[in-house]
Amino acid sequence: MYGQQEISRVTRSKQQAIAAYDRLSRWYDWFSNSSEQPLAELGLKKLNAHAGETVLEIGFGTGHALLALAVAVGDSGRVVGIDISRGMFKVASKRIAHENLSGRVILEQGDAAALSFSSDSFDAIFISFTLELFDTPEIATVLSECQRVLRQGGRIGVVAIVRDVHENIPLRIYEWFHQYLPAYVDCRPIYVQSALASAGFHIQDITRRWMWGLPVEICISKSMKGDGMTNSITSNQPRGVLRFLFRLPILLYRAHMGWLLGGRFLMLTHIGRRSGQLRQVMLEVVMHEPDSKAYFVAAGWRGKADWFRNIQTNPAVQVVVGTRTFKAIASVVQPNEAADRFYVYARRFPLAFRELSRIMMGKMVQSTREDCLRLAQSVPLVKLMPIQPAMKE
Repeated sequence: MYGQQEISRVTRSKQQAIAAYDRLSRWYDWFSNSSEQPLAELGLKKLNAHAGETVLEIGFGTGHALLALAVAVGDSGRVVGIDISRGMFKVASKRIAHENLSGRVILEQGDAAALSFSSDSFDAIFISFTLELFDTPEIATVLSECQRVLRQGGRIGVVAIVRDVHENIPLRIYEWFHQYLPAYVDCRPIYVQSALASAGFHIQDITRRWMWGLPVEICISKSMKGDGMTNSITSNQPRGVLRFLFRLPILLYRAHMGWLLGGRFLMLTHIGRRSGQLRQVMLEVVMHEPDSKAYFVAAGWRGKADWFRNIQTNPAVQVVVGTRTFKAIASVVQPNEAADRFYVYARRFPLAFRELSRIMMGKMVQSTREDCLRLAQSVPLVKLMPIQPAMKE
């Protein structure tokens, strides 16, 4: 979403990380047992692994979560763990052997950015205080690998320190240490929800907790693989010149030149459901109703777009379209009515309609009423009803 600050990069090498965690492995539990472990246990509870499942843990550390997962899946299930550190591998192996659970757990030393497992191998994946250790470009790679090895409808649980819109003092201090002592403080706050959504996961549950004054999120998500949406969205994120062109409308509006776009696009200002901060997004207008002066826009990600989730919590919004600015109330249109409006849009802009369906549904459909109904059932249509007369800029 627009407005997110860029997260810090990870500057230490993989070899430096291996060496650091090899050294830490013997006494890692000394400080993690009272800080990270309670949050990891909550994440495991929400992931809810059960008998017979095959579960992967990425970054298993000293093996506490592996034990809990092994108990949960029982003799009929399997737990697989991968960690980059040989030292962690040895400590976890001893812990598992001591509990007589070696028959249920398989460990591997390796890099989660290039998993060695076959596609569709796991029912669930657990990642606790590990995703933050990957450099920014690699986060998407790791989550893409998770999508690959998860079975259709599989679950992923991520526990991670997150960047918060309200940067408190502990967060600033922590990021200062990460910047100037990267070999010792190598993880940093990230945007977990955005990363999961961009990888095509459907976020089902989010829990916020605090550790040393740092915000931590426990996100449970579901793989959307096989529903025709994931691959098209994750593989077609705009880059380079195309990314600039996608951002051009909002840049024009901020430069008070939105009139150049006519009535095809609008800028929606909405309120973050957690942060309470103002957010902005550019949306294509599906329809404008002259009598009521209402505008209709479609919600991408099958209703999982951040702006759509925000307006469901705070429906009061501000709209800028062309040279007009007005306050409005956002509401979701029922599928049958939405299908009628999509049909009008498809007849008026057939090429744009087919591209809209490709982006939002993962496949290009025709402009029949049946296809419009299928689109309306998958992609929510939002009505923006003015509550005050429009003002010209």
